[in-house]
Amino acid sequence: MTQAHGRSDASIVTRRALHAPENMCEAYDYPRPSAFSRGLEAAWPGMRMIFISGTASVGPAGQTLHPGDFKAQARRAFENVRAVLADAGAAWTDVVKVTVYLRDIGRDYAAFNEVRSAYFREAGIRTFPASTCVQALLCREDLLVEMEALAIVATRGPEENTT
Repeated sequence: MTQAHGRSDASIVTRRALHAPENMCEAYDYPRPSAFSRGLEAAWPGMRMIFISGTASVGPAGQTLHPGDFKAQARRAFENVRAVLADAGAAWTDVVKVTVYLRDIGRDYAAFNEVRSAYFREAGIRTFPASTCVQALLCREDLLVEMEALAIVATRGPEENTT
């Protein structure tokens, strides 16, 4: 659903929920539904900002993928973010900020940095996004890593802000 807010044509902001059903179920599909979007695109003339909710190594039915395998979970989290970005017509090269939550930062930070470095090379990222990495209890005991991202995309004209 798209909503418009603002006082004049120059200040109209549209919002659109983003989805990646081939990668992850929606929050409302969980046995205990939750009220959030996998991502949100906010657009106004000349720019779109894409906010990706915290995502982890979950599959299309909401199941945890790769339990106990930190590197595989980290890779899947990157892929899930990529899928939500794709729904907005964006890519990892558009990401300007990433926040990462590790269940055990002392144990897993080096492995995370290894996976992140490899993934960013594969994605063709030359200017790395700003990043914060913190230790946190995650929503499921079997999840070892979760990440959220913010992307900014310049647009060519108002026709691109009507989605």
